[in-house]
Amino acid sequence: MPGLLGFITGGAIYGATYQKVFPKISRIADYGAAVIPDLWHVPHWAFIFAFTAGVLALFGVFRWKRL
Repeated sequence: MPGLLGFITGGAIYGATYQKVFPKISRIADYGAAVIPDLWHVPHWAFIFAFTAGVLALFGVFRWKRL
C-alpha cells in the first residue's frame, strides 16, 4: 500500500508541474534527429564495434560470475 501511495503522489506532482517544467527540459535536451555516434563525434563503425565488445564483455563477466 505505501508503494501505491508514492506512485499516486509522484503522478500527481508530475501532472501538476508538467506544463511549467517540460518546456524548459525539452529546450535543454533538443538535439533533433541525432544518434549517439554523431553526438560523441565518432564514426558509426567505431561505436558499433565498441558497443558489441562491451556487450560481449558483459556476457563474459556474467558467465564468469555465474549470474
